Amino acid sequence: MHPNRIDLGLGRAPGTDQQTADAINPNRVKEVYNFPKNVQLLQQYLQDNDDSTNVRAFPGNGTEIPLWILGSSTDSAYLAAQLGLPYSFASHFAPQILLEAIKIYRDNFKPSKQLSAPYVMAGINVIAADDNKHAEFLSTSTKQIFAEIISGKRSPLMPPVDPDKLSFSVQQIAAILHMLKYSFVGDKKRISEQISSFIATTKVDEVIISSNIYDFQERLKSHTLFAELMHNY
Repeated sequence: MHPNRIDLGLGRAPGTDQQTADAINPNRVKEVYNFPKNVQLLQQYLQDNDDSTNVRAFPGNGTEIPLWILGSSTDSAYLAAQLGLPYSFASHFAPQILLEAIKIYRDNFKPSKQLSAPYVMAGINVIAADDNKHAEFLSTSTKQIFAEIISGKRSPLMPPVDPDKLSFSVQQIAAILHMLKYSFVGDKKRISEQISSFIATTKVDEVIISSNIYDFQERLKSHTLFAELMHNY
């Protein structure tokens, strides 16, 4: 898969609910404090001609796989800057501190062997279709799954429904709108206008997309439409 095909993103969170996270690693809260050291240890394992340890990681040794720091908080921004690594922020579900985190990263960046200048990626939600109405219909799967997360439930991705038939509490609606702030839903024209504004505001170098679309062919279509419009950037 490597070279020049795979980047390795490193984050502190396991990316799931609290109960599952505890099952994966009961000591994860304590391990958070070891995250910076663990990133540096991994860098050591992947580099070539390392004489500082007798431990060798194969087939990773010598591959120098590009590392990214993933984050949804300002802590990750400081770490990525300190280590001189590219930074990917999870604004597709934690939008509230995106701009603050990017500024912290850029202001504190220290050049490294891997990277000479700050490099930022932002996560966004993208649901593209041939027309806005159909895209809004497809987006109801995303809204349903975020409503469940907010309520402490976890179900498989649900099929889309008529947007007028969605039933959420006032609190759920407010939370969903907040979490999905950086969501781009519509046809190519609408999304192109939205993404242009987003890039102008954040000045990110890349975007990485999340598309919670129930039907696989619809998801492929969405990816294709988005890829076509991104050729302009």
